[in-house]
Amino acid sequence: MPQKLIFEALMTSVKGGLDQTQRDYAEDECGREIIRHYGKLSQKDPSYGLFTPFDHPSISFKIKADHSTLSQLILNSTQISFDLEPLVNVGKNLGHDLVEDEFHVRHPGNYPDSFHHRNPWTEECREEYLAASSSAVIEYRQRNELGMDKAESLLPMNILQSVTASGNLRSWLRLLDVNSRPHNSYEMKSLIQAIADEVSKWSPEIYRWWSNNYRSRQDLSLT
Repeated sequence: MPQKLIFEALMTSVKGGLDQTQRDYAEDECGREIIRHYGKLSQKDPSYGLFTPFDHPSISFKIKADHSTLSQLILNSTQISFDLEPLVNVGKNLGHDLVEDEFHVRHPGNYPDSFHHRNPWTEECREEYLAASSSAVIEYRQRNELGMDKAESLLPMNILQSVTASGNLRSWLRLLDVNSRPHNSYEMKSLIQAIADEVSKWSPEIYRWWSNNYRSRQDLSLT
């Protein structure tokens, strides 16, 4: 119950705790009360200290995406704790599934670039990438069977990798904000939307308020 936890922390900092009526508030009502509180603030740019109640609830997500997108996500999200599956472990399982299940390759379609122009990705493009991924698996196996060091360096950046990411609500909102820029790749946008969907389910009222008022505004990102 993240919103109830935040509300209790907020009321403790404001007036020393909850009164009897507030103790009986449901999760959604706590979320609405939090929004009312911050909506009444006269400051245009709320300071860091005002959002410390958002530090209390924490959650972990298991994420699977291509290595390139995960690496970018980790680089840009210093407030989240990431437990990334080593590539050497990923390599051990190569060949147990279809190449399509082990590597990210876009399906045919028109994909937007950083300028919002859509570019065609054909079946031929997809087949070429699948062939390149399959070839990389063969080279990796040969090098690995010979006991050569760092065979995983042969693996392409579109190999699928898992990570367990943990953080409090403020750090998750910060992650979504930092990685919601329009110039991001289609893969990053898709991953961020999937994370946003889960954060929204976890803390719906707060997420809706934050998304409408703060998302993608670097000066107001709950930092």
